Amino acid sequence: MLVEEEEFRQRSLLIKNAISQEGYKQIVTELQTHEAEINLVKARIS
Repeated sequence: MLVEEEEFRQRSLLIKNAISQEGYKQIVTELQTHEAEINLVKARIS
């Protein structure tokens, strides 16, 4: 999934102090939102 790949890249940059903690938290929040949306759709079609 594209968002998961972006989270991985951002985490790598965070470890190297190349991005802020805030920037990383933003992408993690986006990933969690997408995962919640996927779970909602799965629940609706079950």
